[in-house]
Amino acid sequence: MRKLLGIGLIVLACCGGSGPNPNPNPNPNPHPNPNPNPAWNAGAVGANGEYVTSADGATFGELVAPTNADLRSIYCVGKRNGWAAGDRGTLMTTTDGGTTWLVRDTGVSVSLRGVAFADAQTGLAVGDGGTLVRSTDGGASWRLVPTTVAGALRAVAMSGARAWVAGDAGVLLRSVDGGVSFAPVAGLPAVAWRAIRFAADGQRGFVAGEGGALWRTLDGGATWQAAAAAPGELYGLAVTADGQRAIAVGARGLAWRTVDGGATWQTSTTGTTADLAAFGWNGDLDGEGWAVGQRGTIVHTLDSGAHFSIAPSGTTTDLFSVEDL
Repeated sequence: MRKLLGIGLIVLACCGGSGPNPNPNPNPNPHPNPNPNPAWNAGAVGANGEYVTSADGATFGELVAPTNADLRSIYCVGKRNGWAAGDRGTLMTTTDGGTTWLVRDTGVSVSLRGVAFADAQTGLAVGDGGTLVRSTDGGASWRLVPTTVAGALRAVAMSGARAWVAGDAGVLLRSVDGGVSFAPVAGLPAVAWRAIRFAADGQRGFVAGEGGALWRTLDGGATWQAAAAAPGELYGLAVTADGQRAIAVGARGLAWRTVDGGATWQTSTTGTTADLAAFGWNGDLDGEGWAVGQRGTIVHTLDSGAHFSIAPSGTTTDLFSVEDL
């Protein structure tokens, strides 16, 4: 997707609360949560504010989100704090694992295509026209960060005081002050970068995009080296916390997988020919994850992408982005 698909649905992995929920949704819901208080869950938001959730990661049911905007990216810190971003500058926040959402004012009206947070307070959202906004209060308010970029910024990642932003025409920006300021990173090809992800140490990371391009860094994004290019377009990417396993997904069901930190890569059979837009790991269960894509496609793995099975999504809307915990 990234952003190959015109309308989409976003899946959030493991942004679910544990134990009783002290703030139940006061609004009547025609689509009851299959399990409103799971130890973990997976959820999705998408076209016209559609919100789909799962209590077991294998099947999904519909809920209601407080917007009719197409939502294009979602991110979660812990099991309760989450953010979803999309068209018309839309930004939603949750502090109860997705049971309820609040729409926030970002001060921009462009499509926001990526959102990420370093912790429950400090985060960034990026979008069209080089738009970059920053929050230090959990997404309640946002301020513009100046850039000289004219094209779309499509992906963002954060780790501690480090942040990275990727976009069209080979744009890759790096910050070492929590996103207050950014500097361009040179030496990468001028392709459209659609996804960027880092391991928990903020040192090992990957960026993926147009033409199957895939590059990796071992020094926090200061320098980058080409990894094995995928045999097709890449739209999404996720990396495990230890940096050893990563899965990039793309056109016609492509899954491009490494289990050795990016030294070698191989394809996996996903069981679908739909374009896959993104992949996300379940941070609570080692090896579990989801790839999402066209026509409501969700494929589910329990063994780090060695095998996949179809997970009913409850929708035929194109899935737009999946976020790992």
